[in-house]
Amino acid sequence: MPKRLFIYPIITFVGILILCSSIVQLFNEINKQSREQALSFASSAIAQALQQQIVVGIASTSMLEATLRLADFDTSDFESWGAEILSTNPSVSTVQLAPKGVVRQIYPMSGHEKAVGHDLLADPRRLRAAMDAIQEQRLTMVGPLRLIQNNRMAIIARKPVMQKVGGQEVFWGFSIALIYIEDLVGKAMHRLDPVKWSYRLEGDNPDTPELKLIAKSETNVGPNAKEFPVHVPNGVWKLTVDMVDDTVVFMNQYLLYLMVFIVACFATAFVFYLEKKSYRQSLALRQLNAELQEARDELSRDNILKDKFFSILAHDMRNPFQSMMLVTELINQHADKMSKEEIITKVGRIHLIGERMVELLENLLEWAGGQLGTQDLQIEQLDLNEMIQGNVELVRPLVERKGVMLKTDQQTSVAYGNPHAVQTALRNLMNNAIKFTPEKGQIEVKTRPYDGGVAIIVGDNGVGMTPDQMKNIFALDEKTSTAGTSGEKGTGLGLPLSCELLEKSGAKMVVESEAGKGSIFRIILPQGPKAEY
Repeated sequence: MPKRLFIYPIITFVGILILCSSIVQLFNEINKQSREQALSFASSAIAQALQQQIVVGIASTSMLEATLRLADFDTSDFESWGAEILSTNPSVSTVQLAPKGVVRQIYPMSGHEKAVGHDLLADPRRLRAAMDAIQEQRLTMVGPLRLIQNNRMAIIARKPVMQKVGGQEVFWGFSIALIYIEDLVGKAMHRLDPVKWSYRLEGDNPDTPELKLIAKSETNVGPNAKEFPVHVPNGVWKLTVDMVDDTVVFMNQYLLYLMVFIVACFATAFVFYLEKKSYRQSLALRQLNAELQEARDELSRDNILKDKFFSILAHDMRNPFQSMMLVTELINQHADKMSKEEIITKVGRIHLIGERMVELLENLLEWAGGQLGTQDLQIEQLDLNEMIQGNVELVRPLVERKGVMLKTDQQTSVAYGNPHAVQTALRNLMNNAIKFTPEKGQIEVKTRPYDGGVAIIVGDNGVGMTPDQMKNIFALDEKTSTAGTSGEKGTGLGLPLSCELLEKSGAKMVVESEAGKGSIFRIILPQGPKAEY
């Protein structure tokens, strides 16, 4: 029989035994390290929790002393002090005042009635600690000890309170905080599962040099338990923490190897199942993130549109209101000198401006609806003559006030576009022409055939623009605002928003300008309903 028939099975058998043995040893080592880390972490966390609770509890004696001094040593409101101190220091069970070393006031009183009248300076068991505190004028802590009033274990913090009498510091008494051991330990140990953990806490006993058992779990700690010091003001406590050993001990080592091998196979299958499930969840999460990002983008877009809407509203409504204010100011100042016909004319102009403002608001709402997807930017046949004349009437008060000349010349009266987009752009161009044209300057609004379409031309002989200024006048993310020739202010949003509206409605805007000689803006519209620029 060939040797390979025996060699391969032997190699396979030995290999599986070595692999299983290595896995078991590795598992035991990892388990040992994890156990050590868990014990160290738990011991440290519990010790810190105990120390913190004790420190916070002891600090309540200082709070009580401070409150007593603020009340000029009048203790009539002691119960309200105690309630407030206990509400902010949950680790403290009671607070007490002991004038001349005799306990007189306790909060809460229930269960502590026997302690009233206890003279700390006359009790041999408490005299040494009390006198040390008075002589050194420092806070001291005693315990754990058993209380005379209810036989419960507690630690007690005493702070001597000194009162200035006749220019000298005189002992007034003690401010005392009492912390029950069972409450202290219970709060620190509440996170430990009693089935998996065991502990033992020992501390200094002021009545005997021996370490006293403070608290322990129902299950005793084992020989591999972790010890950790708990530093308290009057000494060091010893905390011992252990994990209950729930490892299954197999009687047959070969059966353990076999079970490890089988468990590894099942574990591999289970990990494959988990990975497959995790992959599916990852795909679903990516899809959800994509939908969430889409929703964020849509929300960001809506916020940008909202900002644009309010910017357009503020920009386009300002000038009509200014025109209306100019007319009403004129009437207000010169009404007694005006004839009835002049007043009627002025009021008629106010009415016309009001109609234009209502029309402007409707157009703005229509535009906002189109931007938000609730309405489309409708392309309509436009009466350019009516549109230009309406805007001329709207800005006439500004023209008269500034003293510039405004002329119109329409050779073409019909074109196609969105009424609001064209109105917004034309109104903005006329307002800018007035803004940047000095007194006695000239502004001309005209229509001309242009490259197979119609151009609304707004020209002026004002300040004009440099090439650098012209680069960004249509960029919405590069807002630039320049004061007018009479100090007029703007937002820098008018031209970019007007250009955007025109482009969305199939039109466009172009500019020619030279510094010191003026500017010429053209709104180029198609002559047909489906043409675009």
